[in-house]
Parts: sequence; structure tokens; C-alpha cells
Amino acid sequence: MECPGCRAALNWVVWLDVGRFVCKGCDGVWLPHDQLGELGRKLGIRISVTSSDHTPRDAARPCPQCGDAMGEHGDAVRIDVCPPHGTFYDAGELAAILAPLIQRGQSE
Repeated sequence: MECPGCRAALNWVVWLDVGRFVCKGCDGVWLPHDQLGELGRKLGIRISVTSSDHTPRDAARPCPQCGDAMGEHGDAVRIDVCPPHGTFYDAGELAAILAPLIQRGQSE
């Protein structure tokens, strides 16, 4: 698969028994929806992106699985979303999203 951020090859990596594709070129991460849910379960937090949670982008990036234009989702951190397939996080975005969720989960 090709990185939607920089077009380099995406490499399959497993962390916490959850797979994701990582780009060595730009440090982006492609996370299929089923793996996103599994990551949330492993971390003890709720993470989900539904098909209605995105808006079109002006300069849409292609989904690495189907090639269709992805939309955007989020407020402070805007991630790329392909409703049927997954989400793409630019370098540091996944950590920026997960950190407060994990912190909140630990304090509850």
C-alpha cells in the first residue's frame, strides 16, 4: 500500500497485538477501522470513527486501500477518514489523540 501523505510504501507493524501500517517516509499511520477498535479495547478506552464523522477535504488524499478521496474528521487534530476502510494519521496525530483519552480513562 502507498502512504496517502507522501506516497512511500506503508509497512505493517504490530504493537499491543494491534496491527497498523506505518510510513517510514513521513511517520504517518494508516489504521484500518477494525484495528482502531481493537487498539481502544487494548488501551481500555473507546475510540471510533463512523462513516458520518467526516467532511470533504479541498485537497483530498486517496485511501490507501481503495484509492477514493478521504474526508477529514476531528477538531483540534484533523485526521483523514475513508468511511469503509480506516483512518490516516500524520506524524504525531495518533499520539495526540490517544494521550488525553488514556489520561481521562485512568482518572475515571
